[in-house]
Amino acid sequence: MHGSESSIRPELTGIALACEECPLSVDLTILTDSLSSMRLLKSLQRTDFPLWLYRHPVRQLVTYVTNLVNRRAEAGVMTRFFKVKAHRAEPLNEAADVLASDAAELDPSRPLDLDPEAIYFYHQGVPIEWDASLRESLTRVAAAQGAALIGKPTRRKDGSVTPAHVPLCAEWLLRPDQGRNVLGDVLRKMKISASKRRTLQSLAGMYPSNAILFKWKLAQSPACSLCGCSAETMAHIQCVCPALKEARIRAHHNLVKRLWDRLGQASTRFVIYREMTVESLQGVEAPLDCRDEWHRALDELMDSDLAGPDSEVEAADLLGKRPDGVAFHWGRKTVLILEFTRGYDWRAGWHQDIERVKTERYTPLRDKLSHCLGQGWTVEIVAFTLGVRGSYHEPTWRAGMERFGLRGRDAKELMTELVTKCLAELDELYIVRSAALRLKPGHE
Repeated sequence: MHGSESSIRPELTGIALACEECPLSVDLTILTDSLSSMRLLKSLQRTDFPLWLYRHPVRQLVTYVTNLVNRRAEAGVMTRFFKVKAHRAEPLNEAADVLASDAAELDPSRPLDLDPEAIYFYHQGVPIEWDASLRESLTRVAAAQGAALIGKPTRRKDGSVTPAHVPLCAEWLLRPDQGRNVLGDVLRKMKISASKRRTLQSLAGMYPSNAILFKWKLAQSPACSLCGCSAETMAHIQCVCPALKEARIRAHHNLVKRLWDRLGQASTRFVIYREMTVESLQGVEAPLDCRDEWHRALDELMDSDLAGPDSEVEAADLLGKRPDGVAFHWGRKTVLILEFTRGYDWRAGWHQDIERVKTERYTPLRDKLSHCLGQGWTVEIVAFTLGVRGSYHEPTWRAGMERFGLRGRDAKELMTELVTKCLAELDELYIVRSAALRLKPGHE
């Protein structure tokens, strides 16, 4: 049967088949247990055409049957309809039921019956009606086609070439090796909500901060309403504003805890200690074959080694400069100074700048520790940098995770988890900002 599920549709189809098969020179008597089909056919004898009949789901089919009956009438033959009771041992009715049951057991791999009143799209070789999966598939196709066109120069008839204009958002989304596939997977799994709207605004660099609203003439000033900074941009909210410092620290700690936990679970050799000052490393228990070298090196280390030999830094500042983690592989005599940064990821070289700063910060400690431990030991700085909008430099993260034996599917699962959490923390900063604005005296 064609079309949507309806009990009257197969009944009318059976009547249509009888009218098609019977020669135009022979009278036809149709026995049917479908009183609704007979009434619907009779309703087409009305001189008017009521709206309910026009909107009837089987209107085209009943019109087709009516035309068959009229064609027989024009040929001078009679078509009679008799109502019989269903399942009351009527021989022909029972025979029709048996044939219908047998047909229902036929090979289910037969071609899909299509509703002639519906619109179908061929998706992966199968005709389907419009739904969410088809919309997502077409969106991906359109996005791929649009991405292929972006950046192509325009060639004119006179032979001149005009460089293509690439919008800032498109340029950001098309950057290679920035984890865009993982970001796309995470966004597809997000439910439509105010949180997802804020996330998409952030990806486009259009979150309605005061600087953006002032540019659109929707705010009287671009200044930050919390700290008074001259321009409240998205970067200011996520990475700078002193009024949101605690929320940023909490976001950093939530991400780094999840990262160290997963790296520690993946490696059976590395032991990770979190946020330890130089002097607190004395509490690290080394195995017997490394104990003498380790404690001899610790005797020469102090927190001031974080600042280098020629720098004067206050003790409180040194405490803030401690690395996010230190990993030990005693068997290989390897020490990794671990650092994680949640940074602003709008500029093209954002991760390189952040990682250079982090490397320079802990270079004095690396050099001093390497000197104290002596030959046979390896001391390195491993920096993990994750953008506030879920960007990350894939080769750097891949190399860092492989140090702990995390690769392939496990590495992708970790990055998906981190990007999901990173976007959640992005939105949490906005929520904290809104709450702080509501508590601010005089704020409407």
